Amino acid sequence: MSRLLLAALILFVALPAAAQEEARDADAQASFDAGVSALRAERYEEATEAFQRSYEAAPRAETACNLALTFDRWAGHKEEAIDAYLRCAQDDESGRYRDFALDRASTLRSQRRPAAAEELPEDADPAPPEPAPDPAPVVAEPDPAPVPVAPEGPPPRSHTLLVVGGITAVVGLALVIGGAVTAGNGRDRVAYLDERYPNGIITDPSDEAVLERADELRTRALVLYVSGGIVAAAGLTLALIDLLSGGDDDRGAQVGLAPLPGGGLASLRLDLR
Repeated sequence: MSRLLLAALILFVALPAAAQEEARDADAQASFDAGVSALRAERYEEATEAFQRSYEAAPRAETACNLALTFDRWAGHKEEAIDAYLRCAQDDESGRYRDFALDRASTLRSQRRPAAAEELPEDADPAPPEPAPDPAPVVAEPDPAPVPVAPEGPPPRSHTLLVVGGITAVVGLALVIGGAVTAGNGRDRVAYLDERYPNGIITDPSDEAVLERADELRTRALVLYVSGGIVAAAGLTLALIDLLSGGDDDRGAQVGLAPLPGGGLASLRLDLR
């Protein structure tokens, strides 16, 4: 009889607690769904309140990440977005959102304006000037030895354009490589979304940020590709101009018209002495 009373007492205590927990989970899910709808409609204040209610009822990484995304899209709330992204990364035990949250928080931190330099009060006394150092003694130098005069002749040819063109081409190649790396990062994010959503419909709002990041990386890679190609082409053009241009003498390249076997008329001579 006592065992039955004890079991009944346990059920009497446990059932209300379970019902309360179930009710909290339901309230948290309802607030989460309301936040998602408000976020998609760009009602950021309403979405923030809904996600905060959901997180208070049931702290979850998904809720923190959506709250961070809301602050991120809401102009003037970058600091709140940084805190929410860090909270998302801390709560994400599975590591599903951690990398994106930490990367976005780092990006927002780098966009902060530098703090203004502190100004001295108007009544502050200026610092006394430092004493000037003693001048070094002047030592008379001997007369320089006569410099032998080189025989007059054509000055050596400068290959400045060739050097500049080579450096410019290397910079262009570096931009192209940077574009390839950026495109690879974007493809990794797209592959993650394709694997998770084979039908192409993203149902998790937090993954929309991953898609936006992939599009941003794709655009940045295209800009790097085009810029790198233009810079590299400019460098090669400068190098070619240097190679084909001659000085006042007969060095360099000479282009002329003369009959050649087979009916050709053009002739080219390149001399880099």
